[in-house]
Amino acid sequence: QFSDWIELEFSVNRRVVSGIVRLCLRKIEPHLELYVSPVNVNPERPALPIAEPIYFSTWLAKKQGLFGTLGLMEDTWGRNELALDDQRFLDQAYSAHEERERMLFETLDKTREGLCVCVFDASDRIQHMFWRYLDPQHPSPREDPRFAEAIPDMYRRMDRVVGEVRRRLRSDDVLMIISDHGFSSFRRGINLNTRLLKAG
Repeated sequence: QFSDWIELEFSVNRRVVSGIVRLCLRKIEPHLELYVSPVNVNPERPALPIAEPIYFSTWLAKKQGLFGTLGLMEDTWGRNELALDDQRFLDQAYSAHEERERMLFETLDKTREGLCVCVFDASDRIQHMFWRYLDPQHPSPREDPRFAEAIPDMYRRMDRVVGEVRRRLRSDDVLMIISDHGFSSFRRGINLNTRLLKAG
């Protein structure tokens, strides 16, 4: 299973910068294998602006503990390179999702006027990695039937979040649920630079 967030310090141009990672022990024998997440900016001591106002991430970290700050928290490349299996990838995705839920509800309860926005991206990442279980003609293998419900389960979780948000809203509040794109199988792609180069 994944560890809690672990603080690391890096020396950059005679300055100490704080980052955070999560670890996951993959196996002990015949050789030790340890997954280390990509390094995130420490929200409690950010080395660069990651929130507006700048102290917002520090306030959140003090209220709920350290949390991931990368734009892409779920390590899809780690899964593609087999550093994570399907279960560890889901564990990572839902850990980030739960952090966002806590942030949303903490902030929503403190917002008396104005706009409160939260991006939940587990739906995107989980569909990227588990669509193969929905599409019998998908080119990637479906290794384990236990994950056939990964996408519907994720939507059920999101429905619960929406229900909880609605429960906390006042009668004159406006709730908007916005998606940046839909989803489908991915069977082919094009490298535009290669295509342009070949076309002269």
